[in-house]
Amino acid sequence: MTHSTTFTVANQCSEGVTVFLNTTKKNTGPPSKSSDDYLPIYTHLGTVASHQSGDFTLDHSIARIVVARVNDQFPIALGVVHRHATSVVASDDDLALYQKTFEFYKQVVSKPFEPLALQFHDLVLNTGILELNDAVATYLKANGFPGVTMA
Repeated sequence: MTHSTTFTVANQCSEGVTVFLNTTKKNTGPPSKSSDDYLPIYTHLGTVASHQSGDFTLDHSIARIVVARVNDQFPIALGVVHRHATSVVASDDDLALYQKTFEFYKQVVSKPFEPLALQFHDLVLNTGILELNDAVATYLKANGFPGVTMA
């Protein structure tokens, strides 16, 4: 039995946002060998104007929600909604953090042999799983990316 979920997107941004449901194809038995069957599917749910809230209802008991800028669909917030978590908030601070995260990603991918990328890869490879999140946050803060995490 599927239960519906009603949730609110609170847009605290200075620009409008688009709200998406993020899913994948249903698993088959046996599991598919086609990589295309595991690609994310984004279903447009609606938009929310700047400094407004929007209510949405889905025929899912739990759902992963992506909130993105209207003009270029750059992600601002992610959330999982269910009967005990019924809101997703997007703010200009979230947008700034996502932009910083994307800048770090571009630097590491485009310059894989620069010290930033080499040190980051070394940190990930040689740090225990229980210490990794804190170690990465410390490393990123020390290298100009405060607030960016692996989470």
